[in-house]
Amino acid sequence: MKDEAVKAILDASTQVLEQDPKMGSRKKSVINDAKLDEVARVAEKVRELEEKKQQTFREFDLRSAIFSKTFKQILCGGAAGTIARTTVAPIDRIKILMQTAFVQKKTHLYGSMGQTTRQIIKDEGITGLWRGNFTNCVRVAPHAAVQFVTYDKIKIALIGSSDGKMSVPQRLLAGSLSGVAAATVTQPLDVVRIRLQTDPEVKGKVANAVRLMWSEGGVVSFYKGWTPAMLSLAPFIAVNFATFDTLKTWWYGSGKVSKEDLRSRNPLVVLSLGALSGIFAQTICYPLDTVRRRMQLKGKTYPNTIMAFVTIAKVEGPGGFYRGMVPNALKVMPNNAIRFAAYETLKNWFVEE
Repeated sequence: MKDEAVKAILDASTQVLEQDPKMGSRKKSVINDAKLDEVARVAEKVRELEEKKQQTFREFDLRSAIFSKTFKQILCGGAAGTIARTTVAPIDRIKILMQTAFVQKKTHLYGSMGQTTRQIIKDEGITGLWRGNFTNCVRVAPHAAVQFVTYDKIKIALIGSSDGKMSVPQRLLAGSLSGVAAATVTQPLDVVRIRLQTDPEVKGKVANAVRLMWSEGGVVSFYKGWTPAMLSLAPFIAVNFATFDTLKTWWYGSGKVSKEDLRSRNPLVVLSLGALSGIFAQTICYPLDTVRRRMQLKGKTYPNTIMAFVTIAKVEGPGGFYRGMVPNALKVMPNNAIRFAAYETLKNWFVEE
Protein backbone atom coordinates (compact mmCIF):
# COMPACT_ATOMS: atom_id res chain seq x y z
CA MET A 1 0.00 0.00 0.00
CA LYS A 2 2.85 2.42 0.92
CA ASP A 3 4.76 1.58 -2.32
CA GLU A 4 1.64 2.29 -4.40
CA ALA A 5 1.27 5.70 -2.73
CA VAL A 6 4.92 6.57 -3.50
CA LYS A 7 4.47 5.46 -7.15
CA ALA A 8 1.37 7.65 -7.48
CA ILE A 9 3.32 10.68 -6.21
CA LEU A 10 6.10 10.01 -8.71
CA ASP A 11 3.65 9.59 -11.61
CA ALA A 12 1.89 12.86 -10.75
CA SER A 13 5.21 14.72 -10.58
CA THR A 14 6.32 13.32 -13.93
CA GLN A 15 3.06 14.32 -15.61
CA VAL A 16 3.44 17.92 -14.39
CA LEU A 17 6.96 18.14 -15.72
CA GLU A 18 6.06 16.64 -19.12
CA GLN A 19 3.15 19.03 -19.61
CA ASP A 20 5.23 22.18 -18.99
CA PRO A 21 6.62 23.36 -22.37
CA LYS A 22 8.74 26.13 -20.80
CA MET A 23 11.06 23.77 -18.94
CA GLY A 24 14.12 22.51 -20.64
CA SER A 25 14.97 18.84 -20.48
CA ARG A 26 17.98 19.34 -18.17
CA LYS A 27 16.03 21.53 -15.74
CA LYS A 28 13.22 18.98 -15.73
CA SER A 29 15.72 16.23 -14.90
CA VAL A 30 17.23 18.15 -11.97
CA ILE A 31 13.83 18.95 -10.50
CA ASN A 32 12.66 15.40 -11.07
CA ASP A 33 15.71 13.99 -9.26
CA ALA A 34 15.15 16.35 -6.35
CA LYS A 35 11.53 15.32 -6.07
CA LEU A 36 12.50 11.66 -6.25
CA ASP A 37 14.98 12.11 -3.39
CA GLU A 38 12.39 13.93 -1.30
CA VAL A 39 9.73 11.28 -1.95
CA ALA A 40 12.23 8.51 -1.10
CA ARG A 41 13.08 10.22 2.21
CA VAL A 42 9.40 10.58 3.05
CA ALA A 43 8.72 6.94 2.16
CA GLU A 44 11.65 5.76 4.32
CA LYS A 45 10.38 7.87 7.21
CA VAL A 46 6.91 6.37 6.80
CA ARG A 47 8.38 2.87 6.81
CA GLU A 48 10.39 3.61 9.98
CA LEU A 49 7.32 4.97 11.76
CA GLU A 50 5.27 1.98 10.67
CA GLU A 51 7.94 -0.43 11.96
CA LYS A 52 8.13 1.40 15.29
CA LYS A 53 4.35 1.23 15.60
CA GLN A 54 4.33 -2.50 14.89
CA GLN A 55 7.18 -3.05 17.36
CA THR A 56 5.26 -1.12 20.02
CA PHE A 57 2.18 -3.26 19.39
CA ARG A 58 4.28 -6.45 19.62
CA GLU A 59 5.86 -5.37 22.90
CA PHE A 60 2.47 -4.39 24.30
CA ASP A 61 0.99 -7.75 23.30
CA LEU A 62 3.93 -9.59 24.90
CA ARG A 63 3.69 -7.62 28.14
CA SER A 64 -0.07 -8.10 28.23
CA ALA A 65 0.36 -11.85 27.75
CA ILE A 66 2.99 -12.02 30.54
CA PHE A 67 0.80 -9.94 32.86
CA SER A 68 -2.27 -12.06 32.08
CA LYS A 69 -0.38 -15.29 32.69
CA THR A 70 1.15 -14.03 35.94
CA PHE A 71 -2.20 -12.73 37.20
CA LYS A 72 -3.88 -16.07 36.46
CA GLN A 73 -1.03 -17.91 38.21
CA ILE A 74 -1.51 -15.68 41.25
CA LEU A 75 -5.24 -16.45 41.31
CA CYS A 76 -4.61 -20.20 40.89
CA GLY A 77 -1.97 -20.20 43.63
CA GLY A 78 -4.15 -18.22 46.03
CA ALA A 79 -7.17 -20.42 45.38
CA ALA A 80 -5.13 -23.60 45.83
CA GLY A 81 -3.71 -22.37 49.13
CA THR A 82 -7.14 -21.34 50.43
CA ILE A 83 -8.78 -24.65 49.51
CA ALA A 84 -6.01 -26.69 51.11
CA ARG A 85 -5.70 -24.64 54.30
CA THR A 86 -9.43 -24.52 55.01
CA THR A 87 -9.54 -28.30 54.70
CA VAL A 88 -6.84 -28.83 57.32
CA ALA A 89 -7.54 -25.82 59.58
CA PRO A 90 -8.68 -27.92 62.58
CA ILE A 91 -5.48 -29.98 62.52
CA ASP A 92 -3.40 -26.80 62.29
CA ARG A 93 -5.10 -25.31 65.35
CA ILE A 94 -4.46 -28.48 67.35
CA LYS A 95 -0.83 -28.60 66.23
CA ILE A 96 -0.09 -24.99 67.22
CA LEU A 97 -1.65 -25.38 70.68
CA MET A 98 0.45 -28.50 71.28
CA GLN A 99 3.59 -26.76 70.02
CA THR A 100 3.17 -23.81 72.38
CA ALA A 101 1.68 -25.64 75.38
CA PHE A 102 4.95 -25.92 77.30
CA VAL A 103 5.86 -22.22 77.31
CA GLN A 104 2.24 -21.32 78.15
CA LYS A 105 2.17 -23.91 80.96
CA LYS A 106 -0.84 -25.69 79.46
CA THR A 107 0.55 -29.15 78.80
CA HIS A 108 -2.17 -30.55 81.10
CA LEU A 109 -4.77 -29.24 78.64
CA TYR A 110 -3.02 -29.88 75.34
CA GLY A 111 -1.04 -33.04 75.93
CA SER A 112 -2.35 -35.11 73.02
CA MET A 113 -4.39 -34.67 69.87
CA GLY A 114 -7.52 -36.17 71.38
CA GLN A 115 -7.22 -34.15 74.58
CA THR A 116 -6.55 -30.92 72.67
CA THR A 117 -9.53 -31.51 70.37
CA ARG A 118 -11.86 -32.17 73.29
CA GLN A 119 -10.60 -29.10 75.15
CA ILE A 120 -11.14 -26.80 72.15
CA ILE A 121 -14.69 -28.08 71.59
CA LYS A 122 -15.44 -27.79 75.31
CA ASP A 123 -14.19 -24.20 75.55
CA GLU A 124 -15.25 -22.81 72.17
CA GLY A 125 -17.55 -25.28 70.45
CA ILE A 126 -16.93 -27.07 67.18
CA THR A 127 -16.29 -23.80 65.35
CA GLY A 128 -13.31 -23.25 67.64
CA LEU A 129 -11.41 -25.70 65.48
CA TRP A 130 -11.57 -23.09 62.70
CA ARG A 131 -10.73 -20.15 64.96
CA GLY A 132 -8.55 -17.70 63.06
CA ASN A 133 -9.19 -19.46 59.76
CA PHE A 134 -10.27 -16.29 57.95
CA THR A 135 -7.02 -14.57 58.88
CA ASN A 136 -5.28 -17.81 58.04
CA CYS A 137 -6.76 -17.79 54.54
CA VAL A 138 -5.94 -14.11 54.10
CA ARG A 139 -2.33 -15.03 54.89
CA VAL A 140 -2.24 -18.31 52.99
CA ALA A 141 -3.71 -17.02 49.72
CA PRO A 142 -0.93 -14.48 49.01
CA HIS A 143 1.67 -16.81 50.55
CA ALA A 144 0.78 -19.67 48.20
CA ALA A 145 0.40 -17.30 45.25
CA VAL A 146 3.84 -15.74 45.79
CA GLN A 147 5.39 -19.19 46.30
CA PHE A 148 4.07 -20.72 43.09
CA VAL A 149 4.54 -17.66 40.87
CA THR A 150 8.05 -16.90 42.17
CA TYR A 151 9.11 -20.52 41.78
CA ASP A 152 7.84 -20.63 38.19
CA LYS A 153 9.51 -17.30 37.30
CA ILE A 154 12.85 -18.30 38.84
CA LYS A 155 12.61 -21.68 37.10
CA ILE A 156 12.22 -19.94 33.72
CA ALA A 157 15.11 -17.58 34.56
CA LEU A 158 17.38 -20.51 35.43
CA ILE A 159 16.63 -22.86 32.54
CA GLY A 160 14.87 -20.67 29.99
CA SER A 161 11.47 -22.42 30.03
CA SER A 162 8.83 -23.76 32.41
CA ASP A 163 9.05 -27.33 31.13
CA GLY A 164 12.81 -27.85 30.94
CA LYS A 165 14.82 -30.13 33.21
CA MET A 166 16.27 -28.62 36.37
CA SER A 167 19.03 -29.97 38.58
CA VAL A 168 18.32 -30.57 42.27
CA PRO A 169 20.47 -27.57 43.36
CA GLN A 170 18.54 -25.35 40.93
CA ARG A 171 15.24 -26.59 42.35
CA LEU A 172 16.45 -25.96 45.90
CA LEU A 173 17.59 -22.44 44.95
CA ALA A 174 14.28 -21.61 43.27
CA GLY A 175 12.34 -23.05 46.19
CA SER A 176 14.32 -21.21 48.86
CA LEU A 177 14.03 -17.84 47.07
CA SER A 178 10.29 -18.32 46.60
CA GLY A 179 10.04 -19.21 50.28
CA VAL A 180 11.86 -16.05 51.38
CA ALA A 181 9.65 -13.90 49.15
CA ALA A 182 6.43 -15.51 50.35
CA ALA A 183 7.37 -15.46 54.04
CA THR A 184 8.44 -11.81 53.96
CA VAL A 185 5.17 -10.72 52.34
CA THR A 186 2.95 -12.66 54.74
CA GLN A 187 4.89 -12.57 58.04
CA PRO A 188 2.65 -9.88 59.67
CA LEU A 189 -0.48 -11.91 58.87
CA ASP A 190 1.11 -15.05 60.27
CA VAL A 191 1.95 -13.34 63.56
CA VAL A 192 -1.62 -12.00 63.87
CA ARG A 193 -2.96 -15.50 63.20
CA ILE A 194 -0.84 -17.02 65.98
CA ARG A 195 -2.10 -14.37 68.40
CA LEU A 196 -5.72 -15.09 67.47
CA GLN A 197 -5.22 -18.79 68.13
CA THR A 198 -3.21 -18.58 71.36
CA ASP A 199 -3.96 -15.28 73.16
CA PRO A 200 -7.36 -15.13 74.95
CA GLU A 201 -6.90 -11.38 75.51
CA VAL A 202 -7.62 -10.59 71.85
CA LYS A 203 -10.96 -12.48 72.05
CA GLY A 204 -10.55 -13.91 68.54
CA LYS A 205 -10.82 -10.48 66.87
CA VAL A 206 -8.30 -9.33 64.28
CA ALA A 207 -8.67 -5.65 65.25
CA ASN A 208 -7.89 -6.45 68.90
CA ALA A 209 -4.82 -8.44 67.92
CA VAL A 210 -3.52 -5.66 65.65
CA ARG A 211 -4.05 -2.94 68.29
CA LEU A 212 -2.39 -5.01 71.02
CA MET A 213 0.61 -5.88 68.87
CA TRP A 214 1.02 -2.28 67.74
CA SER A 215 1.04 -1.11 71.37
CA GLU A 216 3.75 -3.65 72.17
CA GLY A 217 6.31 -2.50 69.63
CA GLY A 218 4.84 -0.96 66.50
CA VAL A 219 5.80 -2.42 63.12
CA VAL A 220 8.53 -4.58 64.70
CA SER A 221 5.88 -6.61 66.52
CA PHE A 222 4.42 -7.75 63.21
CA TYR A 223 7.80 -9.15 62.15
CA LYS A 224 8.48 -10.91 65.42
CA GLY A 225 10.13 -14.24 64.66
CA TRP A 226 11.14 -13.19 61.13
CA THR A 227 14.59 -14.77 61.39
CA PRO A 228 13.37 -18.20 62.52
CA ALA A 229 10.59 -17.86 59.94
CA MET A 230 13.22 -17.53 57.23
CA LEU A 231 15.22 -20.37 58.76
CA SER A 232 12.18 -22.66 58.83
CA LEU A 233 10.05 -21.67 55.84
CA ALA A 234 12.80 -21.11 53.27
CA PRO A 235 14.35 -24.59 53.79
CA PHE A 236 10.91 -26.22 54.03
CA ILE A 237 9.65 -24.65 50.80
CA ALA A 238 12.98 -25.34 49.10
CA VAL A 239 12.92 -29.03 50.03
CA ASN A 240 9.17 -29.26 49.38
CA PHE A 241 9.26 -27.79 45.87
CA ALA A 242 12.49 -29.54 44.94
CA THR A 243 11.11 -32.91 46.09
CA PHE A 244 7.77 -32.43 44.34
CA ASP A 245 9.42 -31.30 41.10
CA THR A 246 11.88 -34.19 41.23
CA LEU A 247 9.15 -36.75 41.90
CA LYS A 248 6.96 -35.28 39.16
CA THR A 249 9.82 -35.40 36.64
CA TRP A 250 10.63 -38.97 37.70
CA TRP A 251 7.00 -40.04 37.25
CA TYR A 252 6.02 -38.13 34.11
CA GLY A 253 9.40 -37.39 32.54
CA SER A 254 10.65 -33.99 31.37
CA GLY A 255 9.95 -32.05 28.17
CA LYS A 256 7.08 -30.08 26.72
CA VAL A 257 3.64 -31.60 27.23
CA SER A 258 0.42 -30.57 25.49
CA LYS A 259 -2.45 -29.05 27.44
CA GLU A 260 -4.61 -32.06 26.61
CA ASP A 261 -2.08 -34.44 28.18
CA LEU A 262 -1.69 -32.23 31.25
CA ARG A 263 -5.44 -32.06 31.78
CA SER A 264 -5.80 -35.82 31.42
CA ARG A 265 -3.33 -36.62 34.21
CA ASN A 266 -4.68 -38.57 37.16
CA PRO A 267 -5.11 -36.12 40.08
CA LEU A 268 -4.47 -38.94 42.56
CA VAL A 269 -0.89 -39.15 41.30
CA VAL A 270 -0.30 -35.43 41.95
CA LEU A 271 -1.98 -35.77 45.36
CA SER A 272 0.38 -38.62 46.26
CA LEU A 273 3.47 -36.78 45.05
CA GLY A 274 2.44 -33.67 47.02
CA ALA A 275 1.86 -35.70 50.20
CA LEU A 276 5.24 -37.42 49.92
CA SER A 277 7.13 -34.19 49.31
CA GLY A 278 5.35 -32.51 52.22
CA ILE A 279 6.11 -35.23 54.78
CA PHE A 280 9.75 -35.40 53.65
CA ALA A 281 10.24 -31.64 53.95
CA GLN A 282 8.43 -31.51 57.30
CA THR A 283 10.61 -34.23 58.84
CA ILE A 284 13.74 -32.25 58.00
CA CYS A 285 12.51 -28.76 58.94
CA TYR A 286 10.07 -29.26 61.85
CA PRO A 287 12.46 -28.16 64.66
CA LEU A 288 12.89 -24.81 62.91
CA ASP A 289 9.11 -24.41 62.73
CA THR A 290 8.74 -25.08 66.47
CA VAL A 291 11.25 -22.33 67.30
CA ARG A 292 9.48 -19.95 64.90
CA ARG A 293 6.08 -20.52 66.51
CA ARG A 294 7.41 -19.93 70.01
CA MET A 295 9.20 -16.75 68.98
CA GLN A 296 5.88 -15.39 67.71
CA LEU A 297 4.10 -15.74 71.07
CA LYS A 298 3.19 -12.77 73.24
CA GLY A 299 6.03 -11.51 75.39
CA LYS A 300 9.71 -12.34 75.10
CA THR A 301 9.90 -16.12 75.35
CA TYR A 302 13.54 -16.25 74.22
CA PRO A 303 16.06 -13.41 73.72
CA ASN A 304 17.03 -14.60 70.23
CA THR A 305 16.82 -17.54 67.86
CA ILE A 306 20.06 -19.20 69.00
CA MET A 307 19.02 -19.07 72.66
CA ALA A 308 15.66 -20.55 71.71
CA PHE A 309 17.41 -23.61 70.27
CA VAL A 310 19.74 -23.85 73.28
CA THR A 311 16.95 -23.46 75.85
CA ILE A 312 14.61 -25.97 74.23
CA ALA A 313 17.39 -28.54 73.93
CA LYS A 314 18.51 -27.98 77.54
CA VAL A 315 15.12 -27.80 79.27
CA GLU A 316 12.97 -30.12 77.14
CA GLY A 317 15.48 -32.28 75.36
CA PRO A 318 15.38 -33.22 71.64
CA GLY A 319 11.71 -34.13 71.94
CA GLY A 320 10.87 -30.50 72.60
CA PHE A 321 11.65 -29.66 68.99
CA TYR A 322 9.14 -32.23 67.77
CA ARG A 323 6.13 -31.37 69.95
CA GLY A 324 2.99 -31.54 67.82
CA MET A 325 4.78 -33.28 64.96
CA VAL A 326 2.14 -36.00 64.60
CA PRO A 327 -0.79 -33.58 64.09
CA ASN A 328 1.50 -31.47 61.91
CA ALA A 329 2.23 -34.50 59.73
CA LEU A 330 -1.50 -35.18 59.50
CA LYS A 331 -1.92 -31.55 58.43
CA VAL A 332 1.04 -31.27 56.07
CA MET A 333 0.30 -34.38 54.02
CA PRO A 334 -3.27 -33.50 52.97
CA ASN A 335 -2.51 -29.78 52.85
CA ASN A 336 0.49 -30.21 50.58
CA ALA A 337 -1.28 -32.80 48.46
CA ILE A 338 -4.39 -30.67 47.95
CA ARG A 339 -2.37 -27.49 47.37
CA PHE A 340 -0.17 -28.94 44.65
CA ALA A 341 -3.04 -30.86 43.04
CA ALA A 342 -5.33 -27.81 43.07
CA TYR A 343 -2.65 -25.52 41.65
CA GLU A 344 -1.60 -27.95 38.92
CA THR A 345 -5.24 -28.55 37.95
CA LEU A 346 -6.22 -24.88 37.93
CA LYS A 347 -3.08 -23.87 36.05
CA ASN A 348 -3.57 -26.57 33.41
CA TRP A 349 -7.11 -25.35 32.73
CA PHE A 350 -6.79 -21.57 33.02
CA VAL A 351 -3.17 -20.53 32.38
CA GLU A 352 -1.85 -20.41 28.82
CA GLU A 353 1.74 -21.49 28.25
